[in-house]
Amino acid sequence: MAKIIADHDRKNLVIQKPKSFVIESLLGNPKVAEAKLDLENLSNERDTIEAEASPLVTASSDVGVAGLDDESMTAGRIELSVSKDADINKIKEDRLEALIYQKSIRINEVIKASNEHIYKLLTASLNYQSAKLKLNVIDKGVADYEEIKGLIDASRKVGLMSNGQFLKIQEQLNEVQLVRSRIDLEHAAADITLKKKLKDNYLAGKSLLKRSLKTITETKPRRAINSYAVNALKSAPLIAEINLKVEEKSSKWNGSFNANATAIKEGDNRIFAGFRFAKPVYDGGRSTARQKTLKNQVIKANLQLERLEEEVALSYLQLKQGQISLFEQNQRLEKKVEFLEKVKVDLDVRQSAGKAQLRELAQVIVDIATTKLELINLEAQKTQATIDFLLLTQNLHSTLLDDEDLKEILKIENGN
Repeated sequence: MAKIIADHDRKNLVIQKPKSFVIESLLGNPKVAEAKLDLENLSNERDTIEAEASPLVTASSDVGVAGLDDESMTAGRIELSVSKDADINKIKEDRLEALIYQKSIRINEVIKASNEHIYKLLTASLNYQSAKLKLNVIDKGVADYEEIKGLIDASRKVGLMSNGQFLKIQEQLNEVQLVRSRIDLEHAAADITLKKKLKDNYLAGKSLLKRSLKTITETKPRRAINSYAVNALKSAPLIAEINLKVEEKSSKWNGSFNANATAIKEGDNRIFAGFRFAKPVYDGGRSTARQKTLKNQVIKANLQLERLEEEVALSYLQLKQGQISLFEQNQRLEKKVEFLEKVKVDLDVRQSAGKAQLRELAQVIVDIATTKLELINLEAQKTQATIDFLLLTQNLHSTLLDDEDLKEILKIENGN
């Protein structure tokens, strides 16, 4: 009997053992809980298969009045019967074998649901951290502007700055305030998500997620698909093949053992034991149609792993290309910030000496803030791309969970 054993290999992207609240958060997720129930139901399904193959004992009793000509009499009958499927075609073994492969699929469903939950946590944390950095940049820019605001107002009043120049500066400042309001909403929304999912462990959870994001940013992701996902995809066609085999066997001869004993009041007692053969003769083509459907399911299931491997290969290539592009953009923007900050220092000196235009200084303050915001966006894009890729390969849980944590979620003990 074939059996797939998951050899989960997650040597990278593992940070310190998480607090129990991470596991609690996962187990409290409806999708994770539902997938876990399906996994636990395997033992019930196995018991059902075993029970269906066991002897079935039934007892019945009839009591009534029988009439003959002008006479009537009380009549009664007690019958005890035993029947058992002979399982000539070994269908029970096929169904039990299918459960072994089904276990791989259901384990992966728990991990998949866990990955989706962790994805939401990490994405919310990334949005929260990025928004926080952006707010700091904007507030610094506004503070720098406030230092020269009085001079700008005074210059306008004495005619050293035209109304057009003043309005342009005000328009830029208003745009900055609008951007800040939008980012503030993003920050609040991410914070609400984290509080909802982390609950009483909000502060510790935020800290853990922040460290996890740092690990994701600094670690090169592997191209390999998680072994549990691979095993599940390999199991799917095997289950389809078993279902096809069972359907084919259902059209063959089968048999059952039968025995019954009947006791009749004031009559003869009867005992019968025998073996019954049966074979479907005509079902309107239902079995043939089901077999065709199952054959197509086998073909489709065999293509799933190949399709995922192609998708992962393409996504990995896009991730690498994207990282190169983001790195180049990052280098360019960092040089731009460095240049603008030097310009600002020069303008500060010149303005103090009365040799620089205030509008130029205001513009540089806006440009520095805008460029720094672009840098934060680039870093967030890079991290989000890695998170997306880890979700695709079903390795995202490795950023928060180790093998012992995973066993606790799956309720796996001693590898069983």
